[in-house]
Amino acid sequence: MKKLLLILSFVYAYDGILYAQHPLSNWRIKKVETADTISLDSLPLLPESVVVQNTSQQEIPPTSYKIIGNQIIFVSPISDSDSLQISYRVFPIDLQRTVAQLDTALIETNQKSDYIGFDYGTNNSNRPTAITRNTGLTYTGSFARGVSFGNSQDLVLNSNFNLQIAGKVGDDTEIIAALTDENIPLQAEGNTQQLNEFDKIFIQINRHNTSLTAGDYELQNPTGYFSKYFKKLQGFTFSWDNILDKEEPIRSAADLEEKDKQLSTHASIAVSRGKFARNNITPQEGNQGPYRLMGNQGEPFIIVLAGTEKVYIDGQLLIRGIEEDYVIDYNRGELTFMNRQLITKDRRIIVELEYVDQSFQRSLYAWNTKYETQKASVYFNVIAQQDSKNALGDTELSDAQLLQLQEVGDDLQNAFASSVRAIEEEFSPARIQYLQKDTFYFISDSTNQVIRIPTTILMQTSDSQAELFTARFTEVGFGNGDYLEATATGANGRVYEWIAPNELGIRQGNFAPIQQLTAPEKQQLFTLGTTYDFSQFSNLSIEGALSNTDLNRLSNKDQSDNQGTALYLNYAIDRPIGQKDWRLESLFKYEFV
Repeated sequence: MKKLLLILSFVYAYDGILYAQHPLSNWRIKKVETADTISLDSLPLLPESVVVQNTSQQEIPPTSYKIIGNQIIFVSPISDSDSLQISYRVFPIDLQRTVAQLDTALIETNQKSDYIGFDYGTNNSNRPTAITRNTGLTYTGSFARGVSFGNSQDLVLNSNFNLQIAGKVGDDTEIIAALTDENIPLQAEGNTQQLNEFDKIFIQINRHNTSLTAGDYELQNPTGYFSKYFKKLQGFTFSWDNILDKEEPIRSAADLEEKDKQLSTHASIAVSRGKFARNNITPQEGNQGPYRLMGNQGEPFIIVLAGTEKVYIDGQLLIRGIEEDYVIDYNRGELTFMNRQLITKDRRIIVELEYVDQSFQRSLYAWNTKYETQKASVYFNVIAQQDSKNALGDTELSDAQLLQLQEVGDDLQNAFASSVRAIEEEFSPARIQYLQKDTFYFISDSTNQVIRIPTTILMQTSDSQAELFTARFTEVGFGNGDYLEATATGANGRVYEWIAPNELGIRQGNFAPIQQLTAPEKQQLFTLGTTYDFSQFSNLSIEGALSNTDLNRLSNKDQSDNQGTALYLNYAIDRPIGQKDWRLESLFKYEFV
């Protein structure tokens, strides 16, 4: 009878490299010289299988060494043995070997004009070795896609893209860019001193003494006394600084200080993201907040643009932060003071801010030019912003409302219109709807005769067959309205119900189905100024300004008070007296507005 002896030998491939084990086993035994670090194999060791013996066949405890990959590193030196016998087992593959599905050396910049991107292939041997060798730019960022779903909502695809680019592209041209793509624009919370812009998109190109920025940026006040502003914009801004008598090109900011004649020009054209407002808050004794911030025309619910606020208490500018003076909820428009600032009824609180106003599209342009020498400078500044005459979204004006704004002029406090409109969409039980009902109420005249007064009121209904209306109610103060906010209605929102005037005809409510009309505005400011140093101890500053403010671009009335003028004069002396550290400071200042 013949017997067949079968010997199995495992051979496997990993990343294109063949490895062969000993027949039926991954057990190894090696005799090596004593050293602090010993490399045993090309494959990683299985730590639990390692046994180390000295020349006397005595086992060395595992606490005397540690195993990293395919190496044994002795924690304490072994001095009583010249050689070691080590038995161990190995993993079948090298777990520390770098593995990549694609070879990044085969990626090259696409040279075609059909799209901007990169090509990858394995057949072209003349392609560059890496992306970064073709450009001086550095990239950081993230890209994500997500899916959300639930038992009461549809499938939603969420996207997130964030990319930052910085570096030089040759010919002394520097690029800085931040690109984001968010489903929902995010704002900082306003409880820290420093803010991170979550949804800021811009690209900036700098070359020598010229800079161009496109996207989201901040525009701050230039040189001058009357031009004071801080705006968050979306658009383009350009700056150019040049030394007039310098022959060689300007390559850095330090070159601008070498000569005494410098001409600077800055220009911006953009869409304004917000509208300026100034709040005089009436404090309550011992109440740290929150205090609600309001818009220019008394809008109670506004979204404040992050980082645009300036909070003053008794003329002192405060610092934002939970460990500082105040925190602010930008999305709710609420201001809360910290314990460092104790609020009393006698404190004077002023808040300047920019808030989101989507009633009209607001455009802005600015121009600043400055020429300066070692002793004098002359500057000219222009800033103008205006609303378009066409309203946006839900604030679209009807013909009757346009006519009312044309007649009211600048007296916008009396520009109210009815907010009742017919519902053209199909019936929805989740929406608060009203029907118009004719009714009457009674009052007594001076002769005690009862008079019947007919009127038409709004009444909430869920009747899908009725002619339905919707209305926006405005709080007008008690005694000025005919509606009160109803309680325990079970509706998904606020419901208002009519209440009849009393027998003297005095209204008993504080809400009315009206809305205040918003008119497009225009603001312009021109300033021209100069400074001159008579000596190192005295200087003179003069500035003139002209403004044009139209509170209602739709009306030709009340135009006589649109223009304004201003003049500012400042002469200062600061010089030493005698041989000691005495100084004489004199200041003459004149301002006319």
